[in-house]
Amino acid sequence: MITRTVSKNPRTTRGDLVNDLQRAGTKVTKATISNTLRRQGLKSCSARRVPLLKPVHVQARLKFAREHLDDPEEDWENVIWYLATGDSYRTISFSYRVGHATVAVIVREVAGAIWTALVEETMPVPQTEDWRAIAAGFQERWNFPNCVGAIDGKHVVIQAPANSGSLYFNYKATHSLVLLAVVDAQYLFRVVDVGGFGRSSDSGSLRNSAFGESLRDGSLQLPPDTVIPGAERLGLLPHVLVGDEAFPLLDNLLRPFRGRQLTRERRMFNYRLSRARSGRPVKMTARAQRRMLNEVKKNPRVSARDLKKSLAHANISVDESTIRKTLNKNGVHGRTPRRKPLLSRKNIAARLKFAKEHLDVPQHY
Repeated sequence: MITRTVSKNPRTTRGDLVNDLQRAGTKVTKATISNTLRRQGLKSCSARRVPLLKPVHVQARLKFAREHLDDPEEDWENVIWYLATGDSYRTISFSYRVGHATVAVIVREVAGAIWTALVEETMPVPQTEDWRAIAAGFQERWNFPNCVGAIDGKHVVIQAPANSGSLYFNYKATHSLVLLAVVDAQYLFRVVDVGGFGRSSDSGSLRNSAFGESLRDGSLQLPPDTVIPGAERLGLLPHVLVGDEAFPLLDNLLRPFRGRQLTRERRMFNYRLSRARSGRPVKMTARAQRRMLNEVKKNPRVSARDLKKSLAHANISVDESTIRKTLNKNGVHGRTPRRKPLLSRKNIAARLKFAKEHLDVPQHY
C-alpha cells in the first residue's frame, strides 16, 4: 500500500502515509515507513525551489501550449509518467491500455516538442559575452585564464538496440550512448551533445558532434585572443576548453602532457589544467570511508552523529546524511534498537530462585 501510494504521488510525505495507514487500521511510525521505503529503493528528498518565470519564458510556454492545445490528454499522461518514473514502454502501455509502440511514438514526439520549445530558455547557445563571463569565472575560482569550459564524455548504459552489432559496445564491456558536455566554473552544463555511439572515444564523439564541427571551423563566437597578465611575452593567446588525454590537441582545446618524466613546468601545467577541469570535490574520501566502516564494525550501535564527531576530529567535515548514504552504499543500514521490556515480579522471583539453587555449584560448571 505504501509503495503504491508513493508511485501514484511521489510528493507524499511520511505524515500522509502514517495517516493513511491509521485509517486502514495499521499503526506505524515515520521511522518504520522510512526504512520500508528505503528497502524498496525509494529515498526522500526536498522539493527544489523553481525560480520565477521571466516574461520571455511565459510567452514561450504560452506559445507551446497553444500549438499543442488539441493533443489528447492521454498523450501527456504517458509522457509525464515516463519522464517522472523511467518505467518501460510496456509498463506504461499496460497502465494506460495502449500499445507499447504507440507509447514509444507519443513519448518521442512530445519529448521532442518540449525540447524544441524550452531549449532556448533552459540551455541557449553561449554567445561571446557568455563565453567571456565563463572565462572570468574560471580565472576567479580556478586561477586558469582564458578558459571557457571543461569538456568530458560520459557513457550512459543502455540495452543494445536490435541488429546494432558493436556500435554501442564500449571499452567497459557494456552498451551505451555517449553524453558529451561542457560545463562552466560552477559545474553548470552549457553545451551538451547526446547520442554518440558507445564504441566512439571522447575524441571521436567530439569530432562527430555539431559542437566539435563548430570548434574546428571557428564558428563558436569565442572571445578574441587576449594577453594573459604576467605572461605578456607570450603575446595574444586564444580562449580554450580543457579536457583529459582522450581529447585531441587543438587551437581552442588543451589537454595535459603525457608521460611521467616531465619537467617542472609541464607538471605545473598539468596540475593547473586538471584543477580547472576537476569535478565537485568528493566529501567522503576512501580514507574517511575506511575509518568510518572500521568504527561501525567495532561498535554496531554507533550513531551517525557519533561518526560525524569522530570524523571531525580527523579534520573530515561531512554531514550526517552523507554518512548514511555512504553506509547504505556499503551495505550497512541504520536500525532502531529494539526496546526490551522490564522484568516482571514473576521473572525476578524465578531468576532469584535459580541463583539460590545454583549458589554452591562449582565454578567450572
